[in-house]
Amino acid sequence: MIRSRPASDTEGDFTVGRIDKAGDFLRRHEAAVASGSLALRGPEHHDAVAILNRFRALHQLALTKVVMGVRSFMASEESDVEVAQRLKRQQRIVGKLIRFPHMRLSQMQDVGGCRAIFPDDAEPALRGVLRRIQSQWAVRRVDDYTATPQPTGYRAIHAIVMRDGRQIEIQLRTITQQHWADAVELLEDLTGSHLKDGEGPADVLHLLRIAADASALRAAGGTIPTQTSGEIERLTDIVVERYRGRISRQ
Repeated sequence: MIRSRPASDTEGDFTVGRIDKAGDFLRRHEAAVASGSLALRGPEHHDAVAILNRFRALHQLALTKVVMGVRSFMASEESDVEVAQRLKRQQRIVGKLIRFPHMRLSQMQDVGGCRAIFPDDAEPALRGVLRRIQSQWAVRRVDDYTATPQPTGYRAIHAIVMRDGRQIEIQLRTITQQHWADAVELLEDLTGSHLKDGEGPADVLHLLRIAADASALRAAGGTIPTQTSGEIERLTDIVVERYRGRISRQ
């Protein structure tokens, strides 16, 4: 395994302490704004946002290198799959800090992330890429949500790797898993809820769970029970009717 240089605590005057202090400030500040107890954004808020964005930008080069490496691994597995990359948006970083009050900004593992989406019948290639990641890079953690899906129904494989002292998240998904994730994002826009984190209307969360299970069963060549299909159709009709006005504006 290739070891990656750990991140330095200091880059000039840009220290881990300052990064975490900025994250703590933004967590408290945005929570106060959301509660209506604070509405102003002054110089301290401006400085904290600047530090967050500087920290975020520091992940770009490491992310680019990881994407190039994943593409090379995929070529070795004779898999022609596009790899998308993104830096987590400022709003989502702050939102995550609020949802996880003990999280330190400097330790957030998915500020930089990339995603490879494989055909449903390309499981050997997906697993081959994962093996190459684990054997050749400094891997902090692997979460196999295909073997053990999250309570929301989410399925994918996540690997956190270190590159140039930065933590980068790699997501390996099938097309079916990606379609489910796309549906979740659409429903998050409609409901205004953090469905990915298990927050939102109970019937919407139930729909997502059984739809994920049904999709996984179909992708594996199984047959979806009639009762399950009927429940998915019933809940879909309820959700469409409830958010019909918002759907028409999408």
